[in-house]
Amino acid sequence: MSTLSQFGSGVKSVQTGYVATTTVSTGTGEALRYVDITVSTISNISKCFVVFNGSANNRSSDTDSWYYSSTISGTFLIPTIRVLNSTTIRIMSSSSTVIANGFVGRWTLVEYN
Repeated sequence: MSTLSQFGSGVKSVQTGYVATTTVSTGTGEALRYVDITVSTISNISKCFVVFNGSANNRSSDTDSWYYSSTISGTFLIPTIRVLNSTTIRIMSSSSTVIANGFVGRWTLVEYN
């Protein structure tokens, strides 16, 4: 496992979290369906990157294991993620079929010097 000290002075901060949404918002374009996540303030959004390891789903009902099973019917969609502003990241999908059980996964936000 890596630690900040292994990267020297290059990494300023690392934030991580887990999301399992029950509600998604509706927008346009690449963010047709999305969820916004509040993060600790980022000093300079041009000096950071964010990674999401998870999925989006279009099932019409929720179960405890919908995102683990490959045998449940439903289309699993690959979402994208971006830094929206200094306190918000957005997980999104351009598919109109992502519905209320929306997104699930782990995100990591790295700010560097």
